[in-house]
Amino acid sequence: MSEWKLPDDVVEPSIEGSGGGGFLWESGLYDATVKLAYVDQTAGGAYFLHVEFEKNGSNGTMRDKWCIKSGNEKGNKTFYINKEGKKQPLPGYQTGKSLCIAVTGEDLDSNMNKVEKKVIKIRDFTQGKDVPTERPVLTGLLNKPVKVAVHQVLQNKRVRNGNGQWVDTADTKTINECKFFGNAESGKTAEEVKENKEAGALDRWAKKNTGIVIDKSSKAKGATSSAADIMGNNSSPTQDSLFGNTEPSA
Repeated sequence: MSEWKLPDDVVEPSIEGSGGGGFLWESGLYDATVKLAYVDQTAGGAYFLHVEFEKNGSNGTMRDKWCIKSGNEKGNKTFYINKEGKKQPLPGYQTGKSLCIAVTGEDLDSNMNKVEKKVIKIRDFTQGKDVPTERPVLTGLLNKPVKVAVHQVLQNKRVRNGNGQWVDTADTKTINECKFFGNAESGKTAEEVKENKEAGALDRWAKKNTGIVIDKSSKAKGATSSAADIMGNNSSPTQDSLFGNTEPSA
């Protein structure tokens, strides 16, 4: 079985509910184009899918990233065990799968097995600029249209402490989060494609979520530590079989 394919006993909950609750996009439904989609690995062994979207009819771009495989401490899995003892996909894996099906008609597993190593410009936080770096790219997504359901989210800023752990600070920031995706022509989401349903989930979501801001900050919990108090050094990504033995070019 492919390392990116979910086991057959994984129960996939819906991510396409109506919910309630660079350049910031207001919460809403957008027609966009996938400009970049690549995979990176953290020092702890977790894999993230990084995606950049360009809003159609404007120069506005948005970046998001999702954890599609857990780190070494959690067994490098595409799923987790919930409180009821059932296997469920990582939330980031589901989001990535939603995008892949909406754009290509194929799931994340299929797209991950077709990655191509390319030199792209990505952010190097040590140098404070974008630098040419070799990464596995999901070429099947590039320059393809897609409908994107976007939330604007208020959350605490995070930094690494002296032990290398990510922790919240008292400062907040507003970001965008992609919730799920729809095919550019049919408007169908991944679940609607899979279950052969009429399109409708995206419109229902948009009616409840357009213009809102989701507050995920911990102000009520009394987060008071400043970034200066707990800042640590960022760790560099490691290389394994997906990346090969080639060190990224600077």
